[in-house]
Amino acid sequence: MGPHIEAIVFDAYGTLFDVYSVVALCNRKFPGKGAELSALWRSKQLEYTWLLSLMGRYEDFWRVTESALMFACRSLGLGCSAETRQELMESYLRLDVFPDVRPALHQFPQYRLAICPMVRRQCSLPWWRIPA
Repeated sequence: MGPHIEAIVFDAYGTLFDVYSVVALCNRKFPGKGAELSALWRSKQLEYTWLLSLMGRYEDFWRVTESALMFACRSLGLGCSAETRQELMESYLRLDVFPDVRPALHQFPQYRLAICPMVRRQCSLPWWRIPA
């Protein structure tokens, strides 16, 4: 007999939540640059987490995300004010859920479901309110 499974834990970003759902806001802040900014932001975010992991160093994912955003803005020559930076960062707390997430999660009513968002910051992620 196999192991008894009581809970399933999911990664949040890129698995349940669409990290590219920030493109629209990026486009409003930097017209015509939203997709490029979003892609570079995510790429650098992943690179930073991989490097920190390889170095055996922990840094809160929120700080990594902000550092990646600032790198992306500088690299693209985009002046990012503190207000814009905060608004873009806050958008990460309201990412769109991929369309197949809710139906997929409803396939597991017998398990407790959780996510490992890697962010210590208090946030209200939309999938936590999936109707039964």
